[in-house]
Amino acid sequence: MSIAQKKSRPANAGRLRNHFFFAAFFGAAFFGAAAFFGAAGTLLQCNDAYASAVGSDATELLGRSLAELSLAAPKLLMHRRVSSRAASEGGSSVDFDEHLSRWVVTRVLPKADGTLVVGWDADIDLVRQHQIARQVARDEPTGLPNLVALRDELAHVKPPYELLAIEVDHVAQISEALGKEAATLMMLGISDNIDAVLLPTERLFRTGGTEFVVLRSISRDEEGSDVWQRVQGLLEAVLKPIMAFSHSFKPQGTVAGVVVSADRPVEPATALRQLELAAVAARKARDGRPVWFKPAMEASIRLHEILAGELKSGIETGQLMPHFQPIVCARTGLVMGVEALIRWMHPKLGVIEADDVMRLARSRGLAARIDWLTLESSIQAIAGLQRQQINLAVSVNFTSETLADPYLPEKIASRCRVAGVE
Repeated sequence: MSIAQKKSRPANAGRLRNHFFFAAFFGAAFFGAAAFFGAAGTLLQCNDAYASAVGSDATELLGRSLAELSLAAPKLLMHRRVSSRAASEGGSSVDFDEHLSRWVVTRVLPKADGTLVVGWDADIDLVRQHQIARQVARDEPTGLPNLVALRDELAHVKPPYELLAIEVDHVAQISEALGKEAATLMMLGISDNIDAVLLPTERLFRTGGTEFVVLRSISRDEEGSDVWQRVQGLLEAVLKPIMAFSHSFKPQGTVAGVVVSADRPVEPATALRQLELAAVAARKARDGRPVWFKPAMEASIRLHEILAGELKSGIETGQLMPHFQPIVCARTGLVMGVEALIRWMHPKLGVIEADDVMRLARSRGLAARIDWLTLESSIQAIAGLQRQQINLAVSVNFTSETLADPYLPEKIASRCRVAGVE
């Protein structure tokens, strides 16, 4: 170390002690990697664990630029985080560090005079939860963010904005005629075509098997303007012919929309319900024109709110119960199993079907509770069948909220053991 470097240390000692207080706090479980980069991207201080990760002595690394250090340790997650937008915004991430060949938690702490980055090993439960959370928020075939991700995005986006629902027709018929793979390829092609025409202010989500949603950030000047030309461009992307398995598909679809105004903002859940009502109207019209949510549709929302308010009481009083729908082999006609579908025996409105029940449940945070109610009832039904020497498979649907539980398999197995079910 040079004399100049030694003399510079006392002036920075207090500042570095403060920085490494954070490093010690956040990085205790790791190999202790911590490094402080100045505003110009130069390494001002590090500990031995960071130097070991880079593959050098700590005293030899001081004063080097981030670019030089990244060359010395390619794909080191700490360097990537400092190089990204995280360096100015801060935050934590859980990722697989290719340089270290291990899962690492990296925390970036922006300071007035630079950036402090610390890291530690991610324990197996944290990695498992991170992977499940990432899967829960992504549509597997397309890789697009899904409905869970859209809800999260709406919780942070500021009005005004528009939501455009694009629903593709005849997907089920294509799946039946040519197989599920052909239908999947068609939806992949459509997602690529929509993505190709998106503007920088737009983001695409796949919210269902046949549904996409485009979130458009707009300015106040654009509120109330005629967006037909923009919607037409998206619809044209949906209608482009697609080749799959030597077949050419010409997709059909409908578009519905809702505008969330800065002057009259609504809760994200309300915006999504309004979008759903507009989508239902678009499916009925099928005239190629987009259908926008109108206040006249509020009556349906009010009924929704009334039923949603009664749902918890309905669960507690036993009004909700699964009905078992047969799964039949098309070739032999034999029953291969049953699917448990929850239904609400409403005392005034009669039977409310599973899709409507789950839509209400999601709006009140009761979806997971209904999942477990359906599972418990199904396990008891299986136990009763087994006592009669009847071996029948029962399929139970789970929402993404329930699937996000990393211990779900163990919980299901425990309930089955208690009931004596294989």
